[in-house]
Amino acid sequence: MSESYKLCVVTTHPIQYMAPWFRSLAQEPALELDVVFLRELNPVQQGVGFGQSFQWDVPLRQGYNSQVLGVAKGFRQLPNLVFRLTKAIKASRPDAVLITGWNEPGLMAAYPLMKILGVPAIVSDRVGAKCIIEQHPGAGWIVSGNKEGLKSKIIELAANRGMLTVASVAAREAAKDYSWESYRVRVVRSLEHIYEQHEQSLQDGR
Repeated sequence: MSESYKLCVVTTHPIQYMAPWFRSLAQEPALELDVVFLRELNPVQQGVGFGQSFQWDVPLRQGYNSQVLGVAKGFRQLPNLVFRLTKAIKASRPDAVLITGWNEPGLMAAYPLMKILGVPAIVSDRVGAKCIIEQHPGAGWIVSGNKEGLKSKIIELAANRGMLTVASVAAREAAKDYSWESYRVRVVRSLEHIYEQHEQSLQDGR
C-alpha cells in the first residue's frame, strides 16, 4: 500500500456548504485530511448578516479530522493566531496546505507563514496571495478557485508523490528567503494594501 498524502486545510470556521466537500476529500483512500479552523461561531456570530441568531441544524465537523484554534477575528489577534497556527502545522506535518481564502487577516497571514515553515501551498487563482507562489515557482500550486478544480489538483498530488517531493524541496529553499522579520513586514504591507482598497471602495461608492 502506498504512503498516504497529508493535506492540511486552513479556513476560517465551519460552514454548511463546505462540510460535504471536506467529507468527500476525507473519503479519498490516498489522502489524509486535517482541517484547521481559526474559530467556531456562536449563534449570535453565525447570525451576522442574516438578521437573527441561529445555529446550523446539520453537523459541520463530522466525517473528517479537524481542530479549532479558537482565535477571534481581527488584526490584534494576529500574534496569537500565528503562534497557534504555527504549532498546529508543525504538529500536523502536512505534505501541502490549502488556504481557502484571502478575506481576513488570519488567512492573509497564513500564506507567508507557510513560506517560513517551508510547506508547499495550494493557492486559488482568485486570491491575491497567488503572487507569493509566483515569487517562488515550484514551491506550490495555483489552481482554479472552484471546488472541482481544487479537488482535482489535490487528487492529482495524492497520486503523484514525485510532485510533492519536488515542491517540498522548492518550499524549503523558498523559506530561506523568509524570516520572522520579513514575515512581519509582508503581513503589514498586505494589510495596508487591503485597507487602502477598502478606503478606495468607500470613496467610489459616494
